[in-house]
Amino acid sequence: MATSDDRPLWFVFAGMGTQWAGMGRDLMTLDIFRQSILRSDRVLQRHNVALYNLLMKGDQTTFNDTLNSFVGIAAIQVHGVVFRYIYNGPCLKRPLYI
Repeated sequence: MATSDDRPLWFVFAGMGTQWAGMGRDLMTLDIFRQSILRSDRVLQRHNVALYNLLMKGDQTTFNDTLNSFVGIAAIQVHGVVFRYIYNGPCLKRPLYI
């Protein structure tokens, strides 16, 4: 019989339309969230994606572009998991790799 530790862990995120312009900017006031975003920003810059600027300087028209909207939403959701994991401690009983 499989235990919960043997099963894969899945995260399911809401789709487009669940966030608002400025949400990422507001979350950047949280140090753990900001550090995680900045780490991803360094990686994404190699692919010509400026995540930090997107979240900090983007306005409603910025997110009319589907790519910008998707990147912004994905970043907020994924890094929200990182923040919750670090802030609440390793409550998942397994390492978290992002």
